[in-house]
Amino acid sequence: MIGTVRSVKGVNVLAETPFGDISAVLTKDVRVRPGGKVTLFFRPEHVECCPSGEQQRQMLKGRRRETEYQGKSYRVELGAGEERACIDIPPEMLKNIGQEITFTVPEEKVLIFPGS
Repeated sequence: MIGTVRSVKGVNVLAETPFGDISAVLTKDVRVRPGGKVTLFFRPEHVECCPSGEQQRQMLKGRRRETEYQGKSYRVELGAGEERACIDIPPEMLKNIGQEITFTVPEEKVLIFPGS
């Protein structure tokens, strides 16, 4: 997903995306600055879905576009504007196409790269 850096504090980065604000930890040779465009990446299995009404530190939201059965879970493509993200969710969280899904990703599981 594409984002814009809002702040950098040491190795901690906060970026604004169409899904919401997301935190990431910089790796050794990566340099970013506030206002710069970045690409953020996380593996679908690192996503945690948030039940309706639950509040967590890093809340992201997207609308369900497509779904693929993966055995124990479903791979869901979410959209926010022109951006998309794929996440894995358990069957009990699956409702209908177009539903809004709230999710979080641990910041240490988010990779960040300069540019878009």
